[in-house]
Parts: sequence; structure tokens; C-alpha cells
Amino acid sequence: MVESNIDWDTYEYYGLRVMDDPVVGETLAPSYRWEDGDCTDEELNGTSAIQVSESTFDRALRSSNGYWGTHVALIGGYQMEYGEDAGEVVIRDAVVVAVWERSTTTSF
Repeated sequence: MVESNIDWDTYEYYGLRVMDDPVVGETLAPSYRWEDGDCTDEELNGTSAIQVSESTFDRALRSSNGYWGTHVALIGGYQMEYGEDAGEVVIRDAVVVAVWERSTTTSF
């Protein structure tokens, strides 16, 4: 499923983020910390995503099925820290690199 036109050397770190209507080239706002299923007012140091690399793309894409949103965005950035959840990264000044539309009837 990895698009052949993705240059995996552009950014140091990559992640997958499920969201509505992302735009390639868009810089994303920071995410917020969630506690017990509720969003808090605590802003993170970047955008939360599922950690991904070229070799783990398909597995990470499958794990995105548990998130709400109409699209899956590949995001990239130069600074990253690990999030609180397993496989989560927080990418500072994350940029949307590629976008795939999700089907409501099919999983990846």
C-alpha cells in the first residue's frame, strides 16, 4: 500500500494520524493529552501519531483502524518524543506528507 512517490528521507520521523480532511503540505497543530477517555486542556509538544517507517507502514496502517476520522495522513517532522500510549509518537511541527481516504465499510 505504500505509495512509491513517498520520499522516506525527507523527515527524521514519521507517523500515521487519522483525521478529517488533511491537506498535503499542511503543518498540524499540537494535539492534546487525553486522560481516561477525556480530552484535557494540556497541549502536547506536537502532533500525536502512530509511529511508522517505510518497513512498518502496513502494520501501522492496520493499527489505525481503532481511530475515528475520514482519512489517514502520513505526517513527518524533525523532532519527536514518545507518547503515553504504546506505539505513539508526538511529532513537533508535523507536516502532512500524504493522505489516503478511509472507507467506512472496509478496513486496511
